[in-house]
Amino acid sequence: MKRMSKYDGGTVFNISLQDEDGIIQLDTADAVYLVFKTPRGREFVKTASAEMLGGLSVIQYTTSGSEFDESGVWTLRGRCVFPAGSWTSYQSLAVEVI
Repeated sequence: MKRMSKYDGGTVFNISLQDEDGIIQLDTADAVYLVFKTPRGREFVKTASAEMLGGLSVIQYTTSGSEFDESGVWTLRGRCVFPAGSWTSYQSLAVEVI
């Protein structure tokens, strides 16, 4: 589990999305997002970017410093929108904010 401080800016998150066929290629996505869920259960969405990282298609988001305003365990999930529909990851990344 990643640990970070409240109001920590400049942290880069890279999340890949998978389905039953493997890693989802994001180069044709209309939009990509990172979905944040606070320790108290509130969700909010931030616009991210689709990037290639070592040959792997990832959703990339850099924190501004205003996202993590509450201590505890947060979860982050990727979401992408394609012309045929949207897809949200079932797996999440846990982040402990201290």
